[in-house]
Amino acid sequence: MDFRDDKEVMETFIEEAGDRVSEIESGLLDLERSGLEVDPEVVHSAFRAAHSIKATANLLNFKHIGELSHKMENILEMFRNQELVPDGQVVAVGGRVLNVTARGASLGEARKKAYAMAEAINWPEGFYRSDIGWRALDQG
Repeated sequence: MDFRDDKEVMETFIEEAGDRVSEIESGLLDLERSGLEVDPEVVHSAFRAAHSIKATANLLNFKHIGELSHKMENILEMFRNQELVPDGQVVAVGGRVLNVTARGASLGEARKKAYAMAEAINWPEGFYRSDIGWRALDQG
């Protein structure tokens, strides 16, 4: 059975994945603040959230979401093993496109947060557009 055709299953996946992404985001922010003092429970909680997304995405045959979640698990495992230290730096290397998204109580708040994150990225010779989303904001 292809669960992707089941509206209730899809709505549940979207809601649950959103909750797990929020858990991962919260954990990563905690890790960033802690610097060298990595809390194993924070890493474990974020890892469980990524693993949950991966498992459900694979069940629903969402290959790219499953692969991305697996990569997140790998990064969190590097934090766990102290092979990588969360230092608050986001560096873009290679590639032409970097996507930044954010959540907020309103579209305007989410847009403001996303552009603040884009400004914080160390992307030598890169740039970002600041005109995306303005039409939707004008209508709302």
